[in-house]
Amino acid sequence: MAATLALTAPRTAPAYSKLVSSAASFKRHFKSLEHTRVSPIERLVFSLVLANSETPRVPMPGGTT
Repeated sequence: MAATLALTAPRTAPAYSKLVSSAASFKRHFKSLEHTRVSPIERLVFSLVLANSETPRVPMPGGTT
């Protein structure tokens, strides 16, 4: 079992990292909507949408990207 985990870890690590990051983002957004006048279902939906949205990249002044 340990050998199987060791062999599959490199392929699953990015997916696991993405899952952990998304879960933390969801939790942060859900908590920030706690004191608003939206229903719990709306909080859930908004948090899911915000957790899965990507932050646009802003180019640095004077930079190439």
